[in-house]
Amino acid sequence: MFRLSKKTDYAIFLLTALARKEALARRLAGLGPDDAFASPPTSATDLSDCSGVSSSLTANLLKDLSRAGILDSVRGQNGGYRLARPSRHISLKDILEIFEGPVAFVECMLPGQDRDTTDPTLYFEGRSANGSPRLSEACGIHGPCPAKAPMALLHNRILGLLRDLSLEEIAFHDLDTESIPQTAAPLEHTQRQTH
Repeated sequence: MFRLSKKTDYAIFLLTALARKEALARRLAGLGPDDAFASPPTSATDLSDCSGVSSSLTANLLKDLSRAGILDSVRGQNGGYRLARPSRHISLKDILEIFEGPVAFVECMLPGQDRDTTDPTLYFEGRSANGSPRLSEACGIHGPCPAKAPMALLHNRILGLLRDLSLEEIAFHDLDTESIPQTAAPLEHTQRQTH
């Protein structure tokens, strides 16, 4: 069964903490979600302390997220990390692919298989020079596969869900925007229990 790695789970938690902190900073500054704003960075130590994730793992996750363009790294005495773009423009798919690799529920749906996976009726890898179906090299089944069309449909629907689910929705699914505290630091209220 599909299951997220602990690294992905922790990364989502850290990003959620940052998204909540940035929303609070925007609100305190009297800004709306579309106003240009660079929130104060949060140190890796603060994120580690609030999450219960070890400082070395937190630092590695933040570096990975920064390299992938999800976070901006700010150097200096008051440096740290902040979201590189608004949380509503960061999808769960963006995050998953950093730590889990390309999302594919069957091997023939992996990117680079030379076919249009947006069309669930295409269950072969494309057409050869003579126009006949060309089967995926990744799959050991020869001949038309009756499972590819349904798997492509499933794959595309799940990809759509992952693309449409934003970090903002994840961070605030349990909160009404009016309930974001006016003065409390949100990182103090997000202590994570690690196993």
